[in-house]
Amino acid sequence: MKRESKEVFDKGEVVYWATVMANVVTWQLCFMGTAGMVFLTCSLTGGICMTALLGMNVLGGVLVFGEDFGGSKAVSTVMCGWGFCSYVYGMYVKMKKQLEHDDHHKGIISNGILHARAVEMAAPTPSSHPHLHLHIGV
Repeated sequence: MKRESKEVFDKGEVVYWATVMANVVTWQLCFMGTAGMVFLTCSLTGGICMTALLGMNVLGGVLVFGEDFGGSKAVSTVMCGWGFCSYVYGMYVKMKKQLEHDDHHKGIISNGILHARAVEMAAPTPSSHPHLHLHIGV
């Protein structure tokens, strides 16, 4: 790397090492974020986000560094985008169905009609604990 910073990199050694260190820090933050996402959600979500990042990595190399965008990069980028979009759309459809299912079974809204139960749920009810009142001032 020392020889590469002197002979190959045309911006100078300081910029080379700053770029290397920025890449190290960025990748560490990326992997820590992925590990946190897996910890808080599931490994599938982490894999989906890494797939999206892979496509961004390919496009970043082409746009920033002027790399060739050959057939294999095009296919991999399209497949990453397709997989990510398919997952997001699938989650959207699943959540929409779940909300419709929940609303139907709660009896709040059915066929566009607001039922009396929704009005009852919205009406204020007296506290079941008379000792739990908020007193302002002395």
